[in-house]
Amino acid sequence: MKVKVTHILLAVFAAIFVYNEVIKKKIIKDSWAETTATITDYSVEPTANGVQQKIGFYSTITSSYTVDGKQYTNEWVNFTKKGRIPREMERYKPGVTLRLKYEPRSPWNSVVITPFISG
Repeated sequence: MKVKVTHILLAVFAAIFVYNEVIKKKIIKDSWAETTATITDYSVEPTANGVQQKIGFYSTITSSYTVDGKQYTNEWVNFTKKGRIPREMERYKPGVTLRLKYEPRSPWNSVVITPFISG
């Protein structure tokens, strides 16, 4: 009986998580404003702990964008393998533009919607 209750609880928590992710994506798609950003920095570091050791490296991509005359920064981490680093360095080099969405009331809260537009 305990196993069934555990499975039911796990299924409920999983359903709640998925529902929240779907709702969050819908809100971003429907109510957040869109703009372009420019990549300002790309860096690569080896991973240092358990699960990520199989992946090997993580890259940090930093971009900047302007909303109502004020500049903001967006930063995201991408886990990668050593063989992909040269391609990523070209794809995410400073000066490349991309699209992102930001929350109009909190423009510092942004999400990249295309990782790459043009270089």
